[in-house]
Order: sequence, then C-alpha cells, then structure tokens
Amino acid sequence: MLIRSALRRTVLYVDAYGLTRLRILVAGAELWLGFVIVLTHGGRRPAHENTKIDLAYLRNLPADAVKY
Repeated sequence: MLIRSALRRTVLYVDAYGLTRLRILVAGAELWLGFVIVLTHGGRRPAHENTKIDLAYLRNLPADAVKY
C-alpha cells in the first residue's frame, strides 16, 4: 500500500511538472522496492492473522486494564 501511494504521487508530479530523469529513477526505485517486498513476503500472512487470542490471560487481567 505504501509503495502504491508513493507511485501514485510520483505520477501526479509527472502530470503536473513533467517527466525528468530523477522522476524516472524514483519510479524505478519504487517499483523495485515493491517487487522486493512482494518476493520476501510472498505467501506469508501477517502475524496477527496467525495468532490466537489468549482468553485465559484476558480473563485474569485486573479491572483497571479495561479501557472505557
């Protein structure tokens, strides 16, 4: 999501101010970084999807631990 947002901003700058060598390099770096992130995180799920809630721990929390 972060890389997509950065690429979108780069495209907006190109539309507004024109294409420059630096903007080409920045877009290439953003695409490369996005590709690397996809390769390293390929089929893995985020940690929060794989963890289970420890209900026993939650039941033993003191009353002042509950946010109102």
